[in-house]
Parts: sequence; C-alpha cells; structure tokens
Amino acid sequence: MRHLARFERRVGAKRPDLFVVPDQAGSHAALLHNEWSLILFVEWLARWRSGKRRTPLAVDTISEYVSMVKQELSVLFGFALAGLPTRLPAVIKGLRRERPKADRRKRRGIRRSHLRAAWDASSRIRKDSSDAVNLWAAATTAWQGLARGAEVAASGAGGKRSADERARLPSRADLSFGEAHGRKFAQVMLRPAKRTNGERGEKVPLLFEEGDGGGSDTYAALERLHRLDWVPKSERATTPLFRVQGKTLRTDRLRKLARALMRAAGQKLARVGAHSFRIGGATDLADQNASPLLLQAKGRWASDIGRIYARMTRRAQLAASRLMQQRGARDMEELFPAFAQAA
Repeated sequence: MRHLARFERRVGAKRPDLFVVPDQAGSHAALLHNEWSLILFVEWLARWRSGKRRTPLAVDTISEYVSMVKQELSVLFGFALAGLPTRLPAVIKGLRRERPKADRRKRRGIRRSHLRAAWDASSRIRKDSSDAVNLWAAATTAWQGLARGAEVAASGAGGKRSADERARLPSRADLSFGEAHGRKFAQVMLRPAKRTNGERGEKVPLLFEEGDGGGSDTYAALERLHRLDWVPKSERATTPLFRVQGKTLRTDRLRKLARALMRAAGQKLARVGAHSFRIGGATDLADQNASPLLLQAKGRWASDIGRIYARMTRRAQLAASRLMQQRGARDMEELFPAFAQAA
C-alpha cells in the first residue's frame, strides 16, 4: 500500500480519479478504468528501483503487490475493483517473459540417486529419532510429490504459524494409508502454494505407492513417520505433518536439509535449496518418458491445455510413483558440475 501511495502521488495530477466507483453494478466503463489504473501501477512497479543498488522488483513480487491492492480496494469500495480482468494478467505475463533471468535462479535438482546415496551413507539420516523421521519424510515427499517448499514447510525462521500457514500446510490428519490392487500406498492431501484469482485452491491428494524400502521410498518414509512419531487421532488435525523439535518444519530448515542430503550423497552444494526436491522429482519423472500431461498434472502447473485435458487419476498417481522408483540416467548438472539450468 505504500507503493500505491507513492504511485498515486506520482500520477495524481494526470489521473486524479485513479479508481472510480461505478454508477451502477457491473459498469463496464468503471471496471475498464480501474483495470487500466492497475496496469499503470504494474508499469510503475516495474520501473521502480530500491536501495543504493537500485534493485528492481521481481515480477512475482509485482504480481503479489497488485493482487493485494486489488483485494484491499475491493473490500474498501464494496465491489470487485476490476471485475475479472483480462488485460492485466496478460501484461504481467508479458513482463515475466521480458525479464525471465531476473526472476529465475539457477538451482540443481535432488534426484532419486541422491536420496538413496544419502540414505545409505548417513547413519544420522537413518536415525529413528522424531526429528530424523520427520525430515526424511519431508524430503522424500517433496521429491516424489514435486512439492514446492511452501507446500510442505512454513515460511520464515521461527515464531508461531500464521493463520494462513495453518490453513495452507498439511497436518497429520492429511496423511492416510490404503491399498489398491494388492499394492499399499500412502496418501497426503497437499494444498498448492500458487493462488488462483487471489484465492488458494483446494487440497489435492498425492499418492505414493510402496517401493522397495530404500532411501527414495516415500511410502516407507511416511509409514516410518506415522509409526515412530505417532500422534493421537484427536490431535492430528492440529499437528503439522512435518515438524522439528515439536514445531512446524520451516523452509530454512528444509533448505539446510537439502544441502545436508547432497553433502551426504557426495554432491556439490552450490545452487541447492528447498526447490531442489521439486526440480529433481520432475527430472526423474520426465526421465522415465512420462507424458507432458502427466508431468504437468503431477506437478500442479497451471495451463489452459492442462485444465482442459489433464485429470490425475489414482492409477496415474500410482503409475507416476512406480516410474519414479526406477533407476534413471545422470542429468547434465552431474555430468558437468559448472552447469546449472534455471528453474
């Protein structure tokens, strides 16, 4: 809102009525006027620079600021400020294409081979303590579930969970076990981190078929978590799925875990972070010749064609789990340590 106040001072003389209230409900002219003002706000944010280094805002940050302003003013005025804007998303999408390097960091993926090597090499990772079983289950779930860090861990380095985090993150009540066609599987209900029209989506089921019990077997890791860090049924809805020292797992701890796993696997630590599990999982799945639609649906990536055609069935979920348990080829970053792709 401070950015909006600066923007209003800058354009106030040229555009005194930055946002207008429609004379009647659904006034097309008023909605277009307000949408155009939001587009001008996007342009101003794209040109704004902060601090002595004159650092530009990331496109994701710009998108979040505009979304927050739109929601705040909609509540203040009592109507949807710009209705369902069509040009505003296109402008942000174009800005994202224009500045991809500013928003995409180069990060390595944590692969199935890395998980298995770390599991075999480190007795600390295999320890049956509460923290160890939680961390290993979080690592394998993030890898095989192609999960973003924010989908399995809370943001920040400490403190209490916010109401948004309590609603967003999975709890122990979101973990269950079942059997289909004679094969056991674990199910985790996960809420996608990305918002749609400013709102968080519903939780989606991720299924993990029982594997060989090795380091990359997510079913075994979740069963071990359920067994060794048991939570009474009455407390599961209020207990985070993954916790360390009794508190919600946070992204900074997930990042440290990623680096510890790569160190145990004998890999370089450069460009490894919480997102590395998602990158490595996507790489392993694609390496098994999974179809683009299966990969897109499994990773919960938004796309027009994906919304129309991709439907994640239980059979497809278990097939994806089975494929990812197969041994894959080495990726380019392992073959050429100085090389890393943006993701």
